[in-house]
Order: sequence, then structure tokens, then C-alpha cells
Amino acid sequence: KYVSVQVNATQIKMYKMSKAAAAATIDAGYEFVEDERYTITHHKPQSGVDSYDFPIINYCDFDRKFENIFLMTDYNVVQKRSMSNVSEVVRSIRLKDSIESSDIDNFELSADGSLCGIAGGSGKKHFYIVDVENEETHKFDSLCGSTFAPCFINADTEQIVVGSGIGQLRVFDIEKQHCVQQWEVESHSMKPPDITASASMHNILAIGAADKYLRLYDVRNWQCFHKSKYKLKGYSLQITDDLKYVIYAGRGVDQCLVLKIEPGKMLSQN
Repeated sequence: KYVSVQVNATQIKMYKMSKAAAAATIDAGYEFVEDERYTITHHKPQSGVDSYDFPIINYCDFDRKFENIFLMTDYNVVQKRSMSNVSEVVRSIRLKDSIESSDIDNFELSADGSLCGIAGGSGKKHFYIVDVENEETHKFDSLCGSTFAPCFINADTEQIVVGSGIGQLRVFDIEKQHCVQQWEVESHSMKPPDITASASMHNILAIGAADKYLRLYDVRNWQCFHKSKYKLKGYSLQITDDLKYVIYAGRGVDQCLVLKIEPGKMLSQN
């Protein structure tokens, strides 16, 4: 098992996780040992290439088999690199427009690694679907003023949901390139909350928002069946493949939560 850490604007390091040598019980700690084979450094593009003055890795994600890593760099370039040689860029696809800087995870990979979903951020009404292997980009109009936290429904390549800055969620058919479902999250104040995080697996859509509520929807009818408030503004969401846990992280007192999915699909905090 590995943990990836972006240590600065241009570098990602990988740490192998194992039980500490002195571990005698299940509650003992772990050791994290850097594996230099997987260190990634993003360099400034060659002169003459239209890019920001300072190179940056905006986002990263891995395919499910840990065979490839995908980077969003310099606000408008998607890179694919093989884990067998992370220093080599296998694919490089440039977007037509740059995305905005954001703490929200606006970069999502489908389970098979064939598609990337990229939200534009604040003030950007468009989002992108990138066909990595064919090096094609498809620009979608979200019908909202801003786009945040894209998520492939059930991690598949048929539908994607995109959030907005006014509590709206829109689901798009990727092949037909049009909206097939839309709704606004229930608000507890006059202003609908910004959508800040999303994840989908096994017919569940998890949505984090600026009002600190985590909502779970059934994608078969788009109904909210669970809602809990936590002491954080979540920027990252994951549902484990075995549907046992939701991992919710962000800024606040709680910082990072591992929530157990109980029978009936309710959440309990470990």
C-alpha cells in the first residue's frame, strides 16, 4: 500500500505504508518509507509553449489498478504517466481554456482510466471530458455560472455529475452531451451552499457542500436518503470499492473522517 503526497507545487512523492517493525498489536502505528522510484517532478515547459510562468501540479489521480497516474498541470494540461516509469509523459492533452485555481478537487478519473472529468472552477461555466487514449477534449456547457467537484456516476463512463456555486447539481449524458437530471440541494440558509466534493459508487452519490452537510443520494431515483453534518468543509470524498466506508476530508475541526456505511446505507463515525 502507498500514500501519495504533493510536497510542493511541482513535486509528488510516494510513501510505502507498512506496520511498524515493533508492532505487536493491531492498534500499533505504521511506518511510511519514501519510494524514490515514484517521485514525480513537473518541470517548466519549454520556451515558446503557452503556459504559466511558474509550473504547477494542480491535481493528480490514479487508475484503479495503480498502473497509471494522471496529472492536471499548469491549469490547462492533462498528463498520463505509467507507474513503471513516472518520469516519462505518455500522453499530454491541452485544454482549450485554463481552469481556475481551487481547493476543491475539480479533477476526476473514471474507474477504467479512459476519461478525465475537469471542472473549470469559480466563474467558469464550462467543464471538460478528456478522452485520454484518443487525446480528445470535449467541452460541456454546465448551464451554471461556476463548476465544481465533477464525478462519474458509479465511476463509469456514461454519466457525470457537476456541482455549482449555488447548490445546484447537474447530471450529463457523456455520449449525448446533454443534461439529463438536475436539482438543488436542500438549503439551511437563505443562500444555497457551494458544492465542494463528490464521489459515486454502487448506485450511491455522495455530495459534500459548504454548509458542512454530507448528503447521500440514490442514483436510481436521485433521492437524498441520508444527511449528516460534520465539523469540516469537505474538499475530498471517496467511497471504498467494497462499499464499507466513506472517506471525507477538508478544513475544520474534524479534518478527515472515515465513516462506516451501516446496513440501510446510514453513516457512523469511527
